Amino acid sequence: MKTKKVGLLVLTAVLAFVLAGCSGLVSGGADKGKALVGTYELESMELKNGSQTQSISKEQYKQLSEQGNIHITLELSEDGSAVLTGITATGDTQKADLKWKSDDGKTITFTSDSESGKVSATVGDNGEITLEESQDDTSVKMVFSKISDKPGYYSDSSK
Repeated sequence: MKTKKVGLLVLTAVLAFVLAGCSGLVSGGADKGKALVGTYELESMELKNGSQTQSISKEQYKQLSEQGNIHITLELSEDGSAVLTGITATGDTQKADLKWKSDDGKTITFTSDSESGKVSATVGDNGEITLEESQDDTSVKMVFSKISDKPGYYSDSSK
């Protein structure tokens, strides 16, 4: 039960943090960025709040996801839209509709509907997307790995 509460707390904090920290309208990436289009799933996460750190390793996330406690995905579409989705054990879905852009295929800029801020992510040599953001004494680091070249992988009944 404690794991469910921690998972829900972390997901809520991360989505709230990303929604509060992101804003702006950007079109899709250049040719190098088009290789990034697809569905990504959270691989690991670290949330720091002051002197406290909560981490979810790849193995812990896999276990939580298989148990239905938490599921976080990132979808990048060719039109420059992105969706960060989190599903909790209670079935609650939280979505952040974003825009993304990558001119070099190595960095991604995420923005939301207003024009006041941006969140940057890096793309590793293995194709993992690492999103890091900090504000005051709180920071979050989320690592996503690609599971499909197609956005909407989990919502597609033909997969």
